[in-house]
Amino acid sequence: MNDLAPTGQLLLDRLDINPKEVKNIKPRWKRTNYRAVINWLTLYKPQHDASDLEKIHGLLEAFHHLCQTET
Repeated sequence: MNDLAPTGQLLLDRLDINPKEVKNIKPRWKRTNYRAVINWLTLYKPQHDASDLEKIHGLLEAFHHLCQTET
């Protein structure tokens, strides 16, 4: 990912989130938030010359969606 954070897959492993099992999460709004977490942690790729804030943007978005799963 970048020098500021571990890889997205490592974070998913530590959070015990298995992308293959997300489709079984109910209700739908919760599943949608977990899918967003996975996407932000694995698909977001900041530019090489991005600011530190841009480099952690995906982590912040993932955190936001994780918080939504607890409401």
